[in-house]
Amino acid sequence: MLPNPVEPTLPPSLPPSVRAYFLDLNGGQLQRVAAWFQEEGVLHSPLDGTIRGQGAILDYLGAKTQGMICYPETVTGSNEALVVLGRVRCPAFWVRVQWTFCLTDTHISSLRVQLLASPQELLKLSPL
Repeated sequence: MLPNPVEPTLPPSLPPSVRAYFLDLNGGQLQRVAAWFQEEGVLHSPLDGTIRGQGAILDYLGAKTQGMICYPETVTGSNEALVVLGRVRCPAFWVRVQWTFCLTDTHISSLRVQLLASPQELLKLSPL
């Protein structure tokens, strides 16, 4: 059974900045999401490469995250490499995702997002 797409349950072990990242992203609060990154923070996109800086991250999120809901499920690691596994619900499909956060005390210095799907699964997701 698929979880409710509006209210995912977040793992209780998420650090405050990562918890806020997911809550704000799922709530469409993209300016707040970008503000959780350091001024020159980095987002490594699975399809679009490296996005650097809060302004560029905000623009990227505005262009790429419409209709997405994140469902983080497990958390391992530490602030140097906090790994969150979960799923993302997009308007037309679900995909497994790994988020790897590098954190300072209060901000995200970098985030690498990886799609955990085989090439065959990814081909099914892309429009022809």
